[in-house]
Formats: sequence, structure tokens, C-alpha cells
Amino acid sequence: VKDIISLEMGSEFSSLVNTNKYWTKCVLALNVHGKKALLRVFHNDIGGNYAGLPKDPGQLYNFFNQQKNRKILNKLKSSKTLKQDQFDLILPPNSNLCNSNSFDITLIVLLIITFVNIPVPLGGWKKVPNANDQSLAAFVVLIRNLRNLILHGSLDDFDEPYFKKIWKNIKDCLIGLQYDQTMLKDFDELLTNDKVVFDFQDGTDFVDGLFDFDELKGDIKKKFDSNFKQQDKELKKRLFSMKKDILRSALNTLNEVAEKRLEDFKLEMRLERREQMEDLRKDIEHEQDEMKDVQCKIIDDQRKMEEKIDVISQKQKEKLTVPNHTLRTNKTFRVEKITPQDVVFVVNASDVYIIFNIQCCRIGKRRVPQEIESCVHKVSNGLIWLQLRLRMEAPMEYEFTFTIMKNKDKNIESIHEKIELADDVCSHIRRKGKEHKTLVFAHNDGTVNNIHQFKISNGVETTHECQPITTGPSTAKFVRDFYERAKKYYTDHKSVRTFPPTYYLKPTSTSIFVDKLNTSLTKHGDQYSILSEYNPKTHLKLLGLDKISFESIIRNLPESFYKNCVVMVHAKKSCVCVFVVIDDISKLAENLKALNNILKTIYFASFELFCTEYLGITGTLVFPDKEMKDLGHLMHLNIPEKSETLFITKQDFQENDFEQWINNLFKTIRSDFNTIRSKDFQSNFDLFHTLCGTLMTVMAQTTQFLPRVCENDTDQVKTILLNGEQIECITNPAKHKLIKACFGSGKTVLLIEMIRSILKEKDPKNFILFLSYDPFSALDKKLTEILKSISKEEKVPDDHYLNLKAMSLTDAIADAEFPVSDVFNLSSTPKRNIGDVLLHIKNKHPEKKVHFFVDEVPCEMFTSGYSKEFFKYLNVDFKDNTVVFSLQSVEKKREIVQEGRTEKSSEIDIESTGMTLLKLTKTMRMSRTLHDLKEILEKEIESTSYSIPLEMKKKKEEEDNDKENPTNEEKLDYVESVGEDGPVSGARLTSTKESVEEERSGSAFGNDSEDEQKSSTLTYLHDPEKILKSTGDDASYEVVKTLNTSVKFVDADCGHDFPSEILPRLFYFDKNFTFNSVDAITTLSIILRQCLESRNEEGVALICNNIQEVRMTEAALMKSKTRKPVVFAPYLDIDVPLQKLKVDLVKNLENTDNVLISDYRTLRGLEVSHSIIIVDEEDIIGPNLLVEMITRTITDLDILVLPKTNKQSPQTTIQNAFQKFDKQKLIHKTIVKVTKFNEATTSVELQGNGGETEHLETLTLTDEDRKRFDGIKKLSKDNEQLQESIRKLITNVNQFQLMTNKWDGKRMESVTFNDRATLSFDDVWKILDENKFEEIFCQNPNIVNSLRGSGGLTLLMWAVLEDRFDVFVHLMEYPQDFSLVDVYGHNVLHRVGLNGTVRYLEMFGQQTIEMLINRRSKGNNTPLHVAAWNNRHDVIRWLLAKGANPELKGGDGRRPDEHRKCDGVTKKIFRSFRSS
Repeated sequence: VKDIISLEMGSEFSSLVNTNKYWTKCVLALNVHGKKALLRVFHNDIGGNYAGLPKDPGQLYNFFNQQKNRKILNKLKSSKTLKQDQFDLILPPNSNLCNSNSFDITLIVLLIITFVNIPVPLGGWKKVPNANDQSLAAFVVLIRNLRNLILHGSLDDFDEPYFKKIWKNIKDCLIGLQYDQTMLKDFDELLTNDKVVFDFQDGTDFVDGLFDFDELKGDIKKKFDSNFKQQDKELKKRLFSMKKDILRSALNTLNEVAEKRLEDFKLEMRLERREQMEDLRKDIEHEQDEMKDVQCKIIDDQRKMEEKIDVISQKQKEKLTVPNHTLRTNKTFRVEKITPQDVVFVVNASDVYIIFNIQCCRIGKRRVPQEIESCVHKVSNGLIWLQLRLRMEAPMEYEFTFTIMKNKDKNIESIHEKIELADDVCSHIRRKGKEHKTLVFAHNDGTVNNIHQFKISNGVETTHECQPITTGPSTAKFVRDFYERAKKYYTDHKSVRTFPPTYYLKPTSTSIFVDKLNTSLTKHGDQYSILSEYNPKTHLKLLGLDKISFESIIRNLPESFYKNCVVMVHAKKSCVCVFVVIDDISKLAENLKALNNILKTIYFASFELFCTEYLGITGTLVFPDKEMKDLGHLMHLNIPEKSETLFITKQDFQENDFEQWINNLFKTIRSDFNTIRSKDFQSNFDLFHTLCGTLMTVMAQTTQFLPRVCENDTDQVKTILLNGEQIECITNPAKHKLIKACFGSGKTVLLIEMIRSILKEKDPKNFILFLSYDPFSALDKKLTEILKSISKEEKVPDDHYLNLKAMSLTDAIADAEFPVSDVFNLSSTPKRNIGDVLLHIKNKHPEKKVHFFVDEVPCEMFTSGYSKEFFKYLNVDFKDNTVVFSLQSVEKKREIVQEGRTEKSSEIDIESTGMTLLKLTKTMRMSRTLHDLKEILEKEIESTSYSIPLEMKKKKEEEDNDKENPTNEEKLDYVESVGEDGPVSGARLTSTKESVEEERSGSAFGNDSEDEQKSSTLTYLHDPEKILKSTGDDASYEVVKTLNTSVKFVDADCGHDFPSEILPRLFYFDKNFTFNSVDAITTLSIILRQCLESRNEEGVALICNNIQEVRMTEAALMKSKTRKPVVFAPYLDIDVPLQKLKVDLVKNLENTDNVLISDYRTLRGLEVSHSIIIVDEEDIIGPNLLVEMITRTITDLDILVLPKTNKQSPQTTIQNAFQKFDKQKLIHKTIVKVTKFNEATTSVELQGNGGETEHLETLTLTDEDRKRFDGIKKLSKDNEQLQESIRKLITNVNQFQLMTNKWDGKRMESVTFNDRATLSFDDVWKILDENKFEEIFCQNPNIVNSLRGSGGLTLLMWAVLEDRFDVFVHLMEYPQDFSLVDVYGHNVLHRVGLNGTVRYLEMFGQQTIEMLINRRSKGNNTPLHVAAWNNRHDVIRWLLAKGANPELKGGDGRRPDEHRKCDGVTKKIFRSFRSS
């Protein structure tokens, strides 16, 4: 049941409606019936041949929220066609429902025109439809016009005839819009029925429309203002005329009486002189009385006029309340312009009630009245402007007398203002400076505040103190340092023509002008810079000026007026040009002040700098929407006959005209310079670069978003210095901060700037540590270089620089009592808190105040208990220390599924750490295009989860075969060994039988009790997902426990609109491409050359997923000979990267002649201009890695997509994302068609999105290619064996059964088997190489320890000697006696010191290390002695960190580092260890 409102006569509302009955009916008809008719068209309820918009609010909201439709709406809003409240009705900010019933007629018509595809009326949408046009669109336009006519028209027009005419037009429109006939009857009833009954909702809309018609109220206000102004103007005119007539009459009368009395006096003088004099006195008194009467009459008339004005003013205040803004100044009248032809005065309207008279006289030996030819006045912004036209001579002084009444209650008074017209006061050209070598060419209004009248005797000298400047590489305290810093700043940014770049400016007339200016100047050489939003106040403050000097140079002005100012410095033309873009002529006076303030500041700053050099300073006013003829009435302007170089107008904005204007400007400057210097004069570019750098440095002080610009800034995005969120992170006073940010948001940049702020303290007790939580990433070495740079910039003393370190987690705790796995485990909460790491570092520097900045910290470990424990660390041990964590940009949630049960991981509880959480929500490093790719891929990853097996058991038939083996364990749990994204050092393997470590350390050989249980530790650093994802492929096992992982990325918007110049490319290899064939080298060579030559970027990285890809792409690059391949992929080699190699990586990444072949973990935290990524669409881990690499890329991205091996497999996450990339046209999709002409020759053809084809070169295989491929095959085989060994160690239950075999303690040179076959050591080594060792081990388990080769080496020692880490890992799966030694008494740790690397050492457990680390050989030497003599630097560090004694003396009586073979690095390692 609808609520009904009845409008009865008698209420205030109904009285209002009844007073304007006809008008009300028309409004009601439009708001109810007109609106419903339009909505029927809007939703196509009339059955028309077009697609209407949905009625359902949710569907309608989704329609408008589509990307293309939202873009249209935003464009309408920015052009002010669509108001904000209308936009909120269409897309409500707090709802996803859009109700069309809430739209008004204007909005419905706009949406029909924009989104409903009905045919356009004959005359178009903007014209009144032709009378013969009966189309649906024509009636839509007519009903809109009727609405505007009714609401904008006068209420007085609505008499009965006019009402009937309008009513008929409304009805015709309703019929034309195919309105419902039933509703037409209701419409007709309105015509005769004065009692209106209508739906409550319709009534509400009508009441709102009736009482809130802002446009109608505005029209009434305008008409009232117009009438009032006309009456005011007429009254003032009458008053002036009456005053003039009265004074003229009084003067005439007085003259007549005086003449008559003079004649009478002459006639009667001889008769009665005394009587005559008395009569004359009486007559004069009489005339005085008459003048008083005249004055009284004037005052009476004036009062009557004031009363009328008061009445009108009171009415205006009652009707319309308009705020009155006034400007207060000390002087009553202020001079704003002086020329020989006119003077402009300004006075506050509140200070003057009436101006009766203005007189002027020239002051000299006598005062000479000057005729004022005309007086023009206008009122603007509470000011009265008076332009007095008269002829004046120079040099002369003039006095103006104003007869005024300050207010209606005060007497008439006179105010005198003196001005001085100097020689050449109005000239726009002036020579200035110490030697008159500075040429000023700018608009001149003749006032003392103008640049032309500005005089100084001394400027800024290099020895003066300035405000300390900390922006950039140095801190300047004196002007000479300031200039040095400024010149360096200019050099750093010399390739940038517009500073800041124009794409960071808001789209205004100023930014358009900057673009046009830049385009035109490119034809005049490259020695110029265009600066926007320069602030002279900041410049003078930096120069160290006191308040008095400051105020003597510039006038006070709101800083917003400098936003429209543009400064151009052109070294080749020897000039500095200042432009002020004026959009609002009413603000012309303020813009002129801004122009003169900048001109005077630049002149002041360059006075000493250019004391012996020529400099041109020009000032120009820019009117982008005005013609020259429109400027003549402006009182402020001094327009000469030839003004084309002082003003830029609308016509000049045309491209050809603008270039002509630039040419005229330079021609004028050149011609004026030619009068004072030789034509072959050459500018001193260094001075101009210093001046330009000074202005740029000033801007960098206040403009936080200025970018750090590189040589090709127009082609790539570089790290943006600071945005608002970043500034908040840096300036937040909290000691303990957590930064949660999206990929590419500049987290590392923030940490660097925070470190810089601590460096500025210059406190020798500060110790600053940057810690990278990922040991594979080269970020710590990149930061080492950056920290060196900022130390130099901040002039940090050498002894302070020693307190500034950057290292990885593994390096930071290399000497700790706990392994990395205790504090870093991505599959579960680590055993130890990160507070232990920080405390370990702090305790190493007890005399220092340690500040921690930790990057790439995983979110997952911050569970509630972990966070609360860390909170205690912070408040007890680090209360006064800075601790800043930068979290990884992805959160992972896990659940373990087993036998229908699901166990979820603990929730993340960052808040319990008590640290201040700061967020960065804008990507700043990558281009807009790459940001969009990242967003799509992240959404796809978040929409699904992936699984890897955690626990497996043999199938039933396999179990029956193993019943005779009671030691087999059915289940093996290795959940703690799993990690999705990081170094899993110490993945734990738990079995119910004797542990692997127990077997390795000798307990399996009778040294310890079999009942004692010890943990096993795998000490390789690798991502087990890459290994475990294929564990379940063995058909003899079934998965009984899985780990499901889902991810959530930090939401982000793009912080800029800079796109990639070239779209990212997807190269899809067709089915003829086989990666593990020799032909792949030629195909890859052709494609990689195409990628590199078409982009031609510096800093190119090629990202691979395995060693085979690394070596194949290396071979392809060597064949193409485009750039030198540099391989650095320790993560794929299962090896922690050496520090020296990290340093080399950072250097090679900057080398434009190289291509870095690496993995995604190595590049974590770094940035690359151009990335080439190899992608397998079927890889479940692939999407996560691809997101990371996209965010490492700045602008250019190429993705090489390998062909699918299983065409029946379901659609993957990467495939879904790639399809969306293509659909949204964010990438350029290319099919790589491979054609093999013969056994050695391959041809490649590229087929683009639109079917276009490009034939690339044909390449032929060489013997060198085949040789490289044979090496790759062997390497791939070794790598597969290594991966398989690790998988078996994690998953294969049989391995544990094998380890229960004991060694009999005997040694053998060969081994004989049951079939009487005898194998030597070399034979067994070959079998090991062929991965068949398990067969012979089952026959004779003693072979592992008993069989000896040359020099008494065991198989395990031989693997170290031959550097066969894969075989070493494989042998470690078998029961080893680590106490065995060779003929020289060397154990396996000695052998690593001789021939191995750290990765071998990482395979041993702590118990084994403690047993062997200080064992002596027959020569009385420890493993540390051997490693030191062979300069195995990383092995030395590892042994020292694990407890090797550096003070033990060897067989020669020397400590390890005292041997003659030790190099400088080795000795330095020992010195550092002892000092710490």
C-alpha cells in the first residue's frame, strides 16, 4: 500500500503551491510524468529497436562500473558536464546499487545521450529539433528543453495562456515518448484538478525539486543584482549631475554678484568709501550665507540618496547574503601603474564611502594644475580601481588630491598622494647590473615594486652563509657550497628538459604551455631547461637572507600564485625567461606581483654570479584564452605599440604562431645584446648551469615528488624520490616501524632515506645495519654500494662509515650458536624469534647504539605468540634502538589436509608486535602497463590455491612385497621441510627409526646407543617446492597428506600514469620447438636477438627456472653475439652465493654490454630496465615467480612461453592471466613458428595479434653449438640426479632401511660380489656416475666406507676432490663414517679445505662438525690450516663461524694465517674475526 499525501489548502506548503499554481503544475508534470516517460525510454520499456539499460539496481551499477563506462563517466565529470552529486547517484561510494528512480530529468537525458543507442535527432543533440522530426530522440531533447524553460523562466510569465501552451508541449512530448495511456489520464487530471494527490516518493522528489532549485535561485539573484546595479548607477549619475549643476549655478551667481558689486564700488568710491566698504562686507556675508544654503541643500540631497541606497542595500541583505571580502593596507590609495599617459590607483572599498573630486598638479618651483582627461573606475574583489588618464612629463613629481568621505558619518576630507615620474619609467627594456651587462626585458608598470625600478648595490657573495641544504649529495652551509651542489644537481638532471617532467604536472593551462614551449625550444638547441612551480621565497630563505632584506626584494603573496609560473633557462641564448600563465584576469594584479617577485629574485641571485657576464632576464604574461584586443581595457597593463614579446595570447598558442613568438623573443634579445657586445660572443655555459641548478635545487627543497632522473627518463620509469606515504614513513617519529607495502612501492628506498636521516646525526656511537632476509638476493651488495654513495653525499667521516653495514641473514649470524633454519622457516613458525638475531648482532657491538633496517621479512612468521615474544624483545633489549622491518608484499595461508581433516596455519598478528604499522599503496618503480599486468596476475593467483604432497605411503600391493622388511616406516612426515618462497636451511626429516644424522656421525657404527634419538638437518639452501612438486609422480606411492597454499598480495594503485613505450610481449613457441634439443640454441638465439635489438635497453636480465634453461640461453646469446652473457644463478645451483660474486653481479647489472642470466631470487629487491622471462605455463610455482619478476622490471618486458607438454591438462593460473592480458590489449602476443630446413638450418617466423607476419633470420648450427649442447646435456643430467637425490632423501622410505646397515670396519681396494664380479674403485665411481650405485650397495653395504681409492680416499672424499656435488649429496644418503681419514690423516673436512666449497660443509650436521672441525692430520694440521693455505676464503669463514680454533698451531709451528701461501684476503678474514 502506498503512502498518500494530499495537498490541501491552508498549510504553508500548499499556500506556496497555490500562489504559483500554473508553474507548480508544470513542474509536477515534468518531475512525475516526464521523468517516468524518460525512464521508459532509458530502460526500453516501450519495446523499441535498441538496447536499453537494466532496471535492476545491481545490474545497472555493474554496467556503469565497467572499465570503459567508468572512463566515460570520469571524462564527463572532469569536463564538469556531470556534477559530483550526479556521479555519486550513478556509482554510489558506499553501495553497489544504482537506482535509476533517483535520477532527475537532466541526468536521465544525459545518460540516454551517452549510453542508450537510440538514433540521433536530425539536427543533433545540441540543437532544437525540427518541427517535422518525430523521432524518439527529438522528444527526449524537447522535454529537456521544456524543463530548462520552466525552471529558468520567470514565475511572472506563467499566466493562463502561457500555461496552456506549455502544457500542450509537455503532453506532445509524452505522446512522442510513447507514454503509457493510463498515466496520460492521470496527467490530464492535473490540468483541471487543483487538489493534487500523488505517490509519497514522487511527492518527495517534487518537494525537493520545488524548494531546492539552485539554478532558479541563481537566476533570481542575477536579475536582482542587475536591477540593483542599474538603480545604483542611475542614482550616482543623478547625484553627480545635481552636484555639478548646483556648483556651476552657485559659481555663476557669485561671479555676477561680484562683478556688479565691483562696478558699484567704483562709482560710489569717491562718495562714501566707508559706507561702501560696509556695504561690501554685508554683501560678502550674505553670499556666504547663500553658499551655506547651497551646501546644506547638497547635503540634504546626498542624505536622501543615501537613504535610498540604504533601503536597496537592506533589501539585498535580506534577500541574498553575499560575503564582502576586503583587503587591508596601510595607505589609503596605492599606486599600481605609472606611465606618461595614465596612473592607476587602488583603494579598499571599505576605506572610502564617496569620492567627490580628484585633482592633479605638477610640483616644481610652482604648482601647476594638470587636467585629468578621464577617470575610469571599477570594483573587483573588494577593491576600487581608478585609472586616471592625463599627460605627464619626466622627470617630474606630481601630486594627486582626492576629496572623499570615508563613511556616511564623517566629514569630507582630502587625501594627497605624490608620485614621481622618472626618466624612461615606462620602458620595458633596461640595462642593469654592476657593469650594465644584465639586460632586463619585461612588462613594466612603472611602480617601485617593478623589476625595472629594483636597485641593489651588492648581491649574494660566495662567502656568505646560506641555510644548510641537505637535498642531494652534499650539505651546503656557504653559498659557494650551494653553487657547487646546484651545479652537480643540474649535471645529474641535465637530460631532463622540463623539471619536473610534465607528466607529473596537473593538466592545466600551465602544463599545456610547458609542453608547447618545450616542443618549440627543441629547434633552438639542447642548452635549455624549463622549470615549473619555482618559488622565490624558498630561494631567498636558502640564501640566508634576513627578514629586512627579504621584504625589500619581494612583496608578500600567497604561494599558490607561483604554481602558474614557468622559468626557462637557455644557456646558448644567454637568457632566463619567466612566464606567468594567467587563466583568471581578475587575479592579474597578483600574477604581476608573482612575475616581479621571481624576476627580482633571479636578478638578485645572479647579481654577483654574472657580474662580468652578459645575462638577459625577460618577463612575459601568458593569456591562453584571450586575444590582444581583449587586453586593452585592463588597467594593470602597460601595452606598447609593439607588444608581441611581452605577451602571449590565444593566437600565439597555435603551433606555428607560438614558434614565431619564440623566434621573435630570441631575435629581440639578440638585437639588444648586439648593441652592447660583439656578435661572436660565446656564453659561459657553466654559469648558466650553476644558475639553473640553483633554481632546481630550490624546487627540490619543497617539491617532494621530484624524480631521480636518468639519461633516458622519457623512455623508462626510475625510482621516484618521495611521495606522501613515503614521507609519512620517514618522518614518523616511532622507533619501531613495520612497513607493509605492495610490490614496487619503494620500500628499499624508504629504508635508505631513514638510514640517511640517522647519518645526518653524525653520532659516532650509531651503528647502522641493513639486513636482507634472503641470502640468495644480491640486494645486500647493492645496498653496500648505495650506502657508500650516501655516506659520501652526507660527508660521513671514514671512522663513522665503518659503522654502516649491509649484509644478508646468513652472513649476520654466521658466528651464532644457532643455524639459519632456527630463525627462518617459511613452512612454520621458526624455532627462534627474530629478536634473537637482532640481540646476537647487538651483543657484538656493546659500545654502539645499533639501528636495524631489515628488508624482505616474511609476514607468515608473525603469529600471535611470535609477535608477543618479539614485543618483549623490543621493550626490553631494543627500547632505544631503531628497528624497522620491511615486510614481503605477499601473505601466505596454509592448511594441511589429511584423511578428511583440515588443519589451518596460525593467523598473522602483526599488531601484537607493538610496532607502528605504515602502509605504501602505490607502485612507483614499474610502468603503468606493467602495474596492470601485475594486478591481473595477482588476482588470478589469489583466486586459487596450489598443493604439494607432504606425506606418502606405499600402495597396498607394494606393502605386501615389503612385509619381510620390518624396518620400513609406512609414513614419512616432512612438513617442516617445505617452504614456498625462500631458503629452507635445515629442513627437518623425522623418522621413527634412527635418524640420518645419527648414522652419519658414527652412532650407527656402535659409538652411541641405538635408543638415543637425534634430529637430522639438511643444510642446503633451496626452495623445496621445486623438488617436492613432482614427488607424487611415483606410481607406487599415494599421497595421504597435502599442503595447500593460498596467497594474498598487498593491494596497490599505480602512483603515476607513465606507460611502457612498447607493450610487453608474449612469445609463444609452437609445437616444433623442443627445449632439450640442439636446435633450440638457434631458435633462442634468433628470438633473443629480436628482444634485445628492438628494445635496446641498459640493464637486461634473462630469468630462468632451471640450470638447463640457464645454459641453453647462454649458448644462444653466445651464438647471436649481440651482448655478452653473464651467468649468476646460485639459487638454481643449490648454492649460497659468495659475496664477491654478488658484487660482480651488481656491477654487471649496470653494464649495457651484458645480459645477466639469473633467477628470480637473485634479483629480489633489485630493479631491471628490461626483463626477459622464460615461463612454463604448467608450472604451479610459476605464477608467484612471475609476479616478482614483473615487479622487478621498470618498463620493458618480454616473456618466452614454452609449448605445453600435456595438451589435456586443465587451464592453469598463468594461462588465465595471459588470456586476460591479451583481451585487455596490455601485451603484444606473438606466435613463434619454427621451421627446420635441414638437419642444421632453422628459420623463425613471428605471427602477431592481427595476423601480420615477420620473417626473421635463418641460422645454422655449428660444431661449437653442438659441443656446447653436449656439455649442457651432461650438466642437466647431473642436475636431475641431484634433484632426484634430494627428493629421495625427503620422500623415499627405502633410504632409511638402507641406512641401518653397519660397517664392518675393514678397508678394501676392490670389491667382489656374489656373481664373483670384482670392481675396482674406478669401476664403482663410474657406476656412481651412472646412478646405479644402489644395486651394488644392497649386495655389499660396506662399500661406502671400506672401498678406498688413490691416497686412501673414500668415495665421499673423492666426490669433493672431483667437485661432484651431486654425487656427494647422493652418497650422503648412505651410512657414512665421518671419522675416516686418508693416508695423510685428512678427514673429509680437510678435503673440503683442499678442494671444496661451502656447499659441501653445509651438508654436515652440528654433531659431525664439532667432532671433525679441530681434528689434526698426520702433519698436525687442522681443516682450518688446510683451508687457509689454499686460500679458500668462504670455507675459512664457515669454519671460523662453526667454532674452528684460529690459534692452534700446525706442524710447522704456525697459526693457520701465518703460512707463506696465505694471501691478503685470508689474513684480513682472520684479523676481522679476532677483532670481533
